[in-house]
This record gives sequence, C-alpha cells and structure tokens, in this order.
Amino acid sequence: MEGPQQQSLVDLCSVQFDNSSLIGNVEFVESHLLEKILPQCSLQELARIEDNKSNLSAITNELWKNFFRRDFGDHIEIVEERIKLLNMGYVVWRNLYQLRREVVEGLKIEAALLLKESA
Repeated sequence: MEGPQQQSLVDLCSVQFDNSSLIGNVEFVESHLLEKILPQCSLQELARIEDNKSNLSAITNELWKNFFRRDFGDHIEIVEERIKLLNMGYVVWRNLYQLRREVVEGLKIEAALLLKESA
C-alpha cells in the first residue's frame, strides 16, 4: 500500500504565495520558479517585478495578454488580427497593454472635455 504522494518543497512553497507584494528583485530566481509564482501577482505587482529585472517577457508575456483580455475585452481580437496582418510575430503584451491603457485614458479625458463644453 502506497502512502500519500509527497510534494517537492518548490511545489509546497509556490502553491499559495500570498506575499507577492513583497517580491522585489528576482534576478537570481530560476525561471521555473517564476513561472509558478508570477501568475499569482496583480498587474501592479507584475509591473514592479519586471521593472526590477531586465527582461522577463518570455515568462510574463502570456500574463500580460491575460490582463489585456481582462481589461479591454474584445479589443484583443482586433489587436491579434492586426498582429497577424502585419506579420509581426512575437509581440510584447506589456507594451501593448500600456499603449492601450494610454489610449483609453486619453479617450476618457476627451469625453470629459466634450461633456464640460456642452454643459
């Protein structure tokens, strides 16, 4: 009779990482560990972590794409069509997220100004 399967220390430590707000420099953290920890981070936490390490896009790109989908909904389909149309290949979704957020903020400001003018 077999006993319960034992989990590795890595699995036990990364299953529920509640202190992602405390993560700073991940320069010496191995990629396979980051792949388990980073999906638990908020958008702000992920941005802060990436700002502290030169290039994590190979690990975080899909996470940024998920944030894009969450925050901008169906617009992701338009972006993906344009990526294919322009034959862009690999894109950095963090950059696309930031650009789209700037566009949305600009549109909000324009709408507020138009409402102010019409009042």
